[in-house]
Amino acid sequence: MPGHSSPIGVFDSGVGGLTVLRSLTEAMPAQSFIYLGDTARVPYGSKSPDTVARYSINIAERLIEYGCRALVIACNTASAYALGAVRNAISVPVVGVVEPVSALVARRSKGRVLILGTSGTVRSAAYLRALGRHRSDLEIVQKACPLFVPLAEEGWLHGVVPEQVAATYLSETLEQHRPDSIILGCTHYPLLRQVIAGAVEAAGLDATLYETGPATAGELRAHTDSRRPVPSSRGTVRYLCTDNPDDFVAVGRAFLGDSTITAEHVDIGTSPC
Repeated sequence: MPGHSSPIGVFDSGVGGLTVLRSLTEAMPAQSFIYLGDTARVPYGSKSPDTVARYSINIAERLIEYGCRALVIACNTASAYALGAVRNAISVPVVGVVEPVSALVARRSKGRVLILGTSGTVRSAAYLRALGRHRSDLEIVQKACPLFVPLAEEGWLHGVVPEQVAATYLSETLEQHRPDSIILGCTHYPLLRQVIAGAVEAAGLDATLYETGPATAGELRAHTDSRRPVPSSRGTVRYLCTDNPDDFVAVGRAFLGDSTITAEHVDIGTSPC
């Protein structure tokens, strides 16, 4: 039976969920984590809801075999399509990334919200439903920004190219909708926060940008006993991926700013032992 010293599992379709993991490790430095990136089947955004749910259950069950005492679905698409299915499939607490930040924004927004996400997340309307559960008076607009993902993974975080992409995606929407709150509804987008903030400033707006990681960390702590410190210890992180560990490490080191991380290849169809 997993106990307080057992790891917490975090999974994503690839490397984007590392931005959520970073928030989790900052909030719970004594906790150990296992991160699994399903790089063999990325992206999830172009998959059907049934396929995303099947993949997510597959990964969740594998992480439970590693003794994880709770799981975080650090993927917006999987959180949108598979959170309920994963919770029904396993017996440990499961936290997604959509609901926590939606609850936070619903409390703080003055009434106008912009959701930025992948095409799959926008199609799912998960943020619309989550925000609507908390407040019915919000004026909400969604905007798909698919090129932000390859820009982040290529390390194009500053300069003319990402600035032009951000302006192309956002200028008209910002000027017309004039949001006071913007949800970065893809785990890659925090890496482009400065560029997105520049587009907001260029539109003459004073809008708050919300990432999913910090709110998810708060939700996880509320559903586990992670608040209780482990004396004289610091948690570890084990990185797993289903394909191309070298590529995962190269991008992961850039995402986390940590040149020491390594990754293991894992076949999720076989035993972890």
